[in-house]
Amino acid sequence: FHDYIIILNGTFERESVLNKLLEKGVHAVPDYESLHLSVAGKIFSTENTVLCVTETISRLLIRLPFYRYLDTQDQEYVVETLSQV
Repeated sequence: FHDYIIILNGTFERESVLNKLLEKGVHAVPDYESLHLSVAGKIFSTENTVLCVTETISRLLIRLPFYRYLDTQDQEYVVETLSQV
C-alpha cells in the first residue's frame, strides 16, 4: 500500500493535528480535495454542485506516512504519536 488514510473525528481540527504531528517529526498531509471543488472540477462542471457529505469528509481526511519500506519501529512511532495528539 502507499496510502494510509484516516478520517478524523469531527471534534478534531485537521490543521492542528497535522501541525502537532509535524512538530513530532510525523509528516502527515491533508488528503483528497473534493473533485467538484477542484480547479478541473469547476472547469468541467456544467452546474454548481453541492455535495455536503463529500465536502465534510474531505476536510477530515489525513494521509499518514506509511509505505512499503517503513520499518516496524517507525510505524509504531507514527501510531503512538497520532494517539497522543
